[in-house]
Amino acid sequence: MDFILLSYIVIICISYAFDCQVINHIRRCHTNFKLIRRGMSVSARTGTKSSQAGPLRILCLAIISFFLISAAISLTSGPAYAASDFQAVAPQASIQACTCVSAKAQISIYNTGNSAGIFQLYATGDNAAWSTLVPGVVRLDPGKSATISHYINPPCGQTGTYNLGIVIQSDSGVSKQITQNVVLSNCQNLQVLILNSSQGSCSCTERKFNFIVKNSGQYVEAYDARIMPSSDSLAGTALVDPQEIVLNPGEAKLVSAIVKPGCFQYGELGYTFEVLARTSKYLAKAPIKYVSSECFDYELNGPTGQPLSCLRVESSIPVGIRNIGEEYNSFTAWLALPEGSEDGILGWTHLEHYDLSLEPGASGQFTVKILPPADAGQGLHELSFQAQSDKGQVLKSQNLLLNVTECMGAKISLFAEKQTVCCGVNSFDFNLQNTGTLDSAIILSVDSYAWAEPRKMKYFLEPGQAEAGQLVIDVPCFENSYDLTLNAKTEGHESIADSGTIRLDVKTPGQCFELQPELEKVKIEYSNYSIINFTVANIGLKPSRYRVSLVDVPYWVRLNTTTISVNDSDIATFVLEASINESVHPDKYRLDIRFDSTSSNATYVLPFYITVKRKYTIFHDAIVWAGQFVRQYSDYFVIIAALIVILWVLNKAYSSYRQKKLAKIILESQAQHMQQLRLSQMTALQRRRERKRLKLEAKQERLAGTESRKRMLQYIQVAGIMLVIAVSLLLFFTKYKETQPEKFQNQTFVQDIFVVVSDLKDYAIKPFMPLAANETETPSSEPSLEGKDRPVLAINRTLEINISKGTPQNDTSPSPKGTSEKNISEGFVDSVSSNAPAAANITIAEPEPIVEKDESFTYQVIYIGEQKEIDLSQYFVDPDSGDRLQFTFSSSSGLDVRMQDSIVAISASATARPGYETIFFTATDSEGLSVTSPEITVVVRPARGSVPAERRADATNSQDMDASIRPIQNESSDEKASPDFVSTLSGQEGYLKQRFAQESKRQFSLLLVALAIIALIIAILHTSSGEGKKARASGKK
Repeated sequence: MDFILLSYIVIICISYAFDCQVINHIRRCHTNFKLIRRGMSVSARTGTKSSQAGPLRILCLAIISFFLISAAISLTSGPAYAASDFQAVAPQASIQACTCVSAKAQISIYNTGNSAGIFQLYATGDNAAWSTLVPGVVRLDPGKSATISHYINPPCGQTGTYNLGIVIQSDSGVSKQITQNVVLSNCQNLQVLILNSSQGSCSCTERKFNFIVKNSGQYVEAYDARIMPSSDSLAGTALVDPQEIVLNPGEAKLVSAIVKPGCFQYGELGYTFEVLARTSKYLAKAPIKYVSSECFDYELNGPTGQPLSCLRVESSIPVGIRNIGEEYNSFTAWLALPEGSEDGILGWTHLEHYDLSLEPGASGQFTVKILPPADAGQGLHELSFQAQSDKGQVLKSQNLLLNVTECMGAKISLFAEKQTVCCGVNSFDFNLQNTGTLDSAIILSVDSYAWAEPRKMKYFLEPGQAEAGQLVIDVPCFENSYDLTLNAKTEGHESIADSGTIRLDVKTPGQCFELQPELEKVKIEYSNYSIINFTVANIGLKPSRYRVSLVDVPYWVRLNTTTISVNDSDIATFVLEASINESVHPDKYRLDIRFDSTSSNATYVLPFYITVKRKYTIFHDAIVWAGQFVRQYSDYFVIIAALIVILWVLNKAYSSYRQKKLAKIILESQAQHMQQLRLSQMTALQRRRERKRLKLEAKQERLAGTESRKRMLQYIQVAGIMLVIAVSLLLFFTKYKETQPEKFQNQTFVQDIFVVVSDLKDYAIKPFMPLAANETETPSSEPSLEGKDRPVLAINRTLEINISKGTPQNDTSPSPKGTSEKNISEGFVDSVSSNAPAAANITIAEPEPIVEKDESFTYQVIYIGEQKEIDLSQYFVDPDSGDRLQFTFSSSSGLDVRMQDSIVAISASATARPGYETIFFTATDSEGLSVTSPEITVVVRPARGSVPAERRADATNSQDMDASIRPIQNESSDEKASPDFVSTLSGQEGYLKQRFAQESKRQFSLLLVALAIIALIIAILHTSSGEGKKARASGKK
């Protein structure tokens, strides 16, 4: 507002000088100016009056106004005095400075203005932190000057040329800048003085070199001192103390270098002492010299080559030492492993003595003792021998290469690890070898058994020599197995040994010379003379010679040799001569051929069977066989034929009855149809009369049919009675044959053998039946039993029976006696009876198996989706109540069967199909006796409440059938017969025939079941016969 008022005043003054009307124009201009600032149009405010002023006058007034307003603005913004000026001058354009050292420069300022001014100074750029300006602000009057001190503080360790900018700014807003170059360099701040640069001494002797280190700089400095050898071989032989030094400006300190060269480093040895200033990086070097003399040297003289060391044998290796120094010295030695070696050689080597003292020029010796163990490993082993002198601490080493080998050794090679031998004297070969490199004496021995020893106990063998030996045994005659160990030890070195083991399976003489027949039976026909080749195989272990004889053979058999020789795993054949004539009965004969081994007391009796038969044609033999077969099974043939005839008669009778019934149905249907046609053509009165007549005829026909059925029932009754009589006779005959077996077999001489049974679990006393006469040869006399101990016979136990053969009265030859040892097994009947001179009625103890006490569980019913549990312990019983039965099952069905102890759970899943399945159960006791149940039939039925599709289909067919044969109902008088009736009737007839054929097949199968209930049918027939008589009586009336 001040400059606007001032403008008004200036405009008014000018208006008076020119024209008083200018004031009005200026007022309007001011008004327009304000309107323009408010956004309004000037013309809209002034209207048409603005056009009345002259354009020239308006322009002049506007220019004058603008000039006056600008002048007023410039006057108000500037000071009230005139602007000032100054000059800045730097006397030094380039400044030289040391790192870490402050430098000083000057800057001059001159106020060349006409007024006093205030000037401010400051540094600019990246290195502005180095600069310090004193003072930083100065006030100068016009024409005055001032000098500013510029301090430069460069960082440590930084060298080079850097630019520094200084800005001077006045309070009037005028600023100027001066640029100076600063050159930084490392300045020397280190001095090193050597106190002793050369020394001499014996090798391995320590010497000290001294130095003085001084800080010649202007600031505190840290120094690193070290000593550098002239060659790599001197590395580690010198050190500096101290290695780090911190000194103030002008301070000095003593530093020592300790030098100790190696014991074998002689002559002039050069080193360099170095000191490095950490800040200025100034490095000072000072050379020194160490003269080393040979004062404590010595020599080691170990063995050359590879000394031999034997496993498990102690040996020695000498290592010589010679003092080549200038003074008396002592030496200490020890053993070590070479660098990087992991050998266990230190465990079996040591020094005989560890120290030795020698005069100058004298020699001595250390002894290395070696005792390699068995597991040291053959080959080269490296050992380091190390020694050190007491004076000078001279350390030397020498590697020893030992060749370890097996100098002594024995090896036994058995030709077999397992051998089967016969009792008695046997021998086995073996091989003994000296596997060492020295001559050795090897001693043999056998462990544990006194009946085995080598033929030669001591062997003298050269290196690598082998010799065969023999082991002789005299094995006891018991079947057993032995592990026989043969040992070989080196004499004087018992730890050097070897052994070999052979397993002996000893067999008894009976097993060593055992024979086996290649042919056990032969068939011969009637002829004057027959030759039978009998071949035996020696299945024992040794060859032998056998004496051959026949025991209890028929008179018509002879042997053409008395001795045979058979090698092991070989066969021999000899001839039996048979003279058969008509007096020889056709039968099967057993011959016992006895073989007595001459090599031992072994005796073998081999059975041989000869079947004598007549010479007939094959057709004749077939007829004879057929006759025997028919005679043996004649009872069964009669029963089967009778059953077939009865079934055929019953089937024919039933078929005839069904055909008559079918024909009757057809005729009745046709007659009914015709009757309906005829009644439809009659009047009502005629139809009533006709129906009465038809009812009377139907009643008479029913009575006639009743008589026919009665006659049929009478026929069936007679057939049933005959069948029952036949079955009863057959059962009586079978029972009688079982209770009276002596009526149906040939009699033989029998002598009872009394048996004692004691404490036999699950055994029952049962009779032993003799064979028929045609199964064994009946001797001419009865045997007598010499056993007096009342032996016990039991299954799977061995019984020894002494039997002596009696002699007839007309035979005075001696009676041979023998002992027979029998194993009572399942074949006891055949073996004992055929072997005894006569069949005996023997009572034996045989296993009493588990029996079923109830067979009602053989039929089970189960529904789909359900489970049924059965306790098997209710259906089996064991005579020995102390046994616990184990149950198992076998099944090929799709049922799910699970068993827990004696409980079995049977279930049928939802996917099971109705039908019949079978399962077998087996019960076993602790003695291994078992019994298997008969076939268990499981009937699988559909789920409860559901009807299978087959049953629904059958029901539908049944309804259709009933609908097809339903009789035609009576029609009224106005109804007519259907024109399709005739064709419908013929279709009914065909269906009835088909249905009858199906029913016939079904009824034929049901007749087989009906035989089991014939007795019940007979009772019913007897009851119905009384009612039939009453019916006939009423019919006559």
